[in-house]
This record gives sequence, C-alpha cells and structure tokens, in this order.
Amino acid sequence: MNVNVFTIEKSSDKSLDIIANEYTKMISRFAKVEEIKIFNKHIASAQMIGAKEAKASYTKAYEPFLKGYNVALDVQGESLSSEQFSTIFNQDITVNFFYWRCFWL
Repeated sequence: MNVNVFTIEKSSDKSLDIIANEYTKMISRFAKVEEIKIFNKHIASAQMIGAKEAKASYTKAYEPFLKGYNVALDVQGESLSSEQFSTIFNQDITVNFFYWRCFWL
C-alpha cells in the first residue's frame, strides 16, 4: 500500500511538519507514506492574478500524478465516517490525497 499526499505550498510550517512526521511514523507499519510538495513559477504567477487562475494552475500541476485512487481534500467536500474512509484503502494499492492551502477547490 502506498499513500501519497500532494500539497501545493511555497514553504512548510515547521510545527505542522512535526505533526505530519509523527503520523507518518504511525502509518508506516501499514503503508509507505510520501509527501510531495509542488510549487512552480506558473503557480506563483497564477496566484497573483486570482483564485480562478490559481485553481487552474493547481489542476495542471496535479494532472501528472492522477494515477491510482485519487482523493481531493476540500473543506466543502463529502464528510465520511471512519469506517467509510477506511474503505478507500481497499480499492487500490496506491491512494493519492491532493490539497492546497491557498485557494480551495
């Protein structure tokens, strides 16, 4: 089982990195977890223009990674119980989570 967490961000919050590392350690018994941070010039310039352009640049940046079972994390998305959430991991050997901190879906 592989779990990839894709983020779009310029830099990391060190306190969040510490928490993420702790969860990664706990999960590592069950799956290989990797965090992939993406940020490029196209995203930076799109963010300066506006939310619509930023969202389009995020989609373009994520497209090469859309393999396996993909989950877009969104504050307005569907809420799942723990049991429902756990079924995601039964569907594919690779599960990708995508989120960004600037502009939401």
